[in-house]
Amino acid sequence: MRVINIGVLISLLESFIITNFVIKSLEPRDSKKKWLLYTALTFLLFIDIEYGSIIFHKESSRGIIQIILCFIFSLLFLKGFIYKKILVSIISNLLILVINIFLMTILSTFLNLNIKEISKEHEVWLFAILTSKLIYFIITSFLLTLLKLRT
Repeated sequence: MRVINIGVLISLLESFIITNFVIKSLEPRDSKKKWLLYTALTFLLFIDIEYGSIIFHKESSRGIIQIILCFIFSLLFLKGFIYKKILVSIISNLLILVINIFLMTILSTFLNLNIKEISKEHEVWLFAILTSKLIYFIITSFLLTLLKLRT
């Protein structure tokens, strides 16, 4: 039996959280296909996260690909005005960037290590990654709640 790499599970979790934010923000055109849409976008984002580095060596390029994937997906399958689709696609990626920078800065300061050193400390790195995904989930859930209150 082969053990699944924890990094793969984290990538899958991140993909699902992004998908959840995008789909719940814009709502599917066909509600009967909601879970199919969840599966498709999660899979596309997972491929980008896991294998995007093979094609695109810069993290910023992979972030732009994520924005484009979410935007094209929303154009094809989700409701909402185009400006909202653009905004949701950008916010989904920008939040990850801001959270990661904020968290790494805090860890670097408290541990008196630079980010390269933190990435070599497996337990600290795993803690940072899992914490960033939790923060991302909390913030996107909060944004979705605000969106529901507004409508």
